[in-house]
Amino acid sequence: YPQVHLLLIGDGALRAEVEAQTLALGLQSHVTFLGARHDVSELLNALDFFILPSVSEGLPNVLLEAMACAKPVMATDVGGIPEVVRHGEIGYLVPPGETPALQNMILQSLAERAQWSALAQRGRKTVETSFSLEYQMSQFEALYTEFFLRKKSSSDRRA
Repeated sequence: YPQVHLLLIGDGALRAEVEAQTLALGLQSHVTFLGARHDVSELLNALDFFILPSVSEGLPNVLLEAMACAKPVMATDVGGIPEVVRHGEIGYLVPPGETPALQNMILQSLAERAQWSALAQRGRKTVETSFSLEYQMSQFEALYTEFFLRKKSSSDRRA
C-alpha cells in the first residue's frame, strides 16, 4: 500500500526510537511525526482512518471524537473501548500489545476499504445516540428520578 501515509500524533518515551526505526526502514516519506497537538479536531478531519493502539485506556475521548468525525476506527481491546467499538460492526479491535495482530488488522482493513464508510457511519450514529449531551442528560435525569422516587417511596413506608 504505497499510497498509505501514517500520521503519528502525540509524544512518548519511545518517539526517538520509532523515528530512528522509520529512518532505518526508509519509510520517512510515509510517516509524519506530529508530536503533542492541541488541534485534534482538525487533524481527525484530515484522516481517512483512525487507529488507537493503546496498551491501557479507560474510555478515550479521542476515540469518540474520531467516531463523531465519521472516521472508521481501530483500537485495542482494553478498558471501555469494547463497550463502544463492536468489532467488524463499528470498527476493529485488536489485543493490546500484540503488534502482529495490529499489523494484520491494518492490512485487512486496507484490503476492505469499501467497508470504511459503513463503519464510519455506524460509529458516528453510536456517538450521536449514546454519547450526545442530550442522551447523557436524559440518563442523569432518569438516574436522579429513580433515586428520588425510591427515596420518597421508602420514606412514605416509614410514615
